[in-house]
Amino acid sequence: MTLLRPYLALATLIVALPLSAGTPKKPTKTKAKPQVTAKTPQAHLEDARQLYRAYRINEAMDQIAEAMVAAKGKRFDDETMAVYRELHGQINRAAVMSDRADSQVLLDSIVVPKADWLKHLAAYEPGLQPMQEPLPGEAQMPSVSYRDALERNQLLPSGQSLVWLSKVGGAWEPQPLSTRALDQEQPLVCPILLEDGTTLLFGREGTKGIGGYDLYISRLRDGGGAFLEPTLLGMPYNSPYNDYLLSWHESEGWGTLVSDRFCGPDSVHIYRFASKPSFLSGQTKAEPREETAGEEFDFARASLSGLPISKDRAAVASPSRPSQKASGELLFVVQGDRIYRHWSDFRSPEAMKRYKAALEAGQRLAERRKQLEELRRSWSASAEDSTQRREFSVQIRQLETQLETAAAELEAQYQTVRRLEGAH
Repeated sequence: MTLLRPYLALATLIVALPLSAGTPKKPTKTKAKPQVTAKTPQAHLEDARQLYRAYRINEAMDQIAEAMVAAKGKRFDDETMAVYRELHGQINRAAVMSDRADSQVLLDSIVVPKADWLKHLAAYEPGLQPMQEPLPGEAQMPSVSYRDALERNQLLPSGQSLVWLSKVGGAWEPQPLSTRALDQEQPLVCPILLEDGTTLLFGREGTKGIGGYDLYISRLRDGGGAFLEPTLLGMPYNSPYNDYLLSWHESEGWGTLVSDRFCGPDSVHIYRFASKPSFLSGQTKAEPREETAGEEFDFARASLSGLPISKDRAAVASPSRPSQKASGELLFVVQGDRIYRHWSDFRSPEAMKRYKAALEAGQRLAERRKQLEELRRSWSASAEDSTQRREFSVQIRQLETQLETAAAELEAQYQTVRRLEGAH
């Protein structure tokens, strides 16, 4: 019986097999997986550039690292290596700056054509004088010199440096001032001499900043015969875009920044702000970050985009400041620090449509409120116990009730717009 066990086991296995086991199956066709083309180092660098310009700095740094991985240990060609080094340096410097960005208070902001930028600054910065030649690389933007309020000193950009002129009698004469510390490979533009007479702010395009034109500060030495080595300014004054001009008026407590961040290639953004920059006040750190603040707060502080316009300081400095209506801008608080100032800020076409309708309803409400004030004045001027006064009283009560209803409806319209834009 011991010898039969293997044969019995084999017979049991044969019986257990399905009848179809002997029929060969047709091979099933499997769909070929689409091949994913690996990104080139150049593509990773371009992605890094776009993320950087959106202030997504950590993601941009990741793409820089991916560019090295995609190279698979091979050396970049000279052109790619130059792009890598410049972009890598810019992003690393910006990463440090973004954590230490000043918390600014905006008075107003406006987007204007580059060709007209000086016209819009004339009321704010009368010391800027147009020059014949344009800014290097910016054919539409005229270059500028600077003359102080007392018209005693004038700064003229001159190649990679500047010339300081002082008025002697009725003539402007160059001063024996060493500008060697200012000399660089790239031209110096938009010099501004602050009210202390020793602090110089200027712009310069180069590879040692954080993008395009960058803003720098220098000061005269104690003896006044030479400038100190310039220092690159931090955020929000500098950005991944071109930052051309910065000023600060100590006696009036406001400043101006000209940058092409977040606008078209033929436009510039002019900001006016009210907080004294930390590099002028001797501070070395930004204000402590609020515990409840998130990425939107960090982005707004570093970029100036989304900051609310100050209502308390809105009348500072110039009675002829450009109005939002004249500039084609709007001001709509969506949620917290999320502020819309341009029609292009809307994500939902329906939200934009309803916002326009709400603006029209707001105008009608304002007109009816004026009518209410006129009725109240007429009521006050009418004789007591007169029929006319009683009629005014009835009209006033009716209009007050209508206005309360209209105001509630208007607020409901704005809330609908906020919901359509994703506000909670």
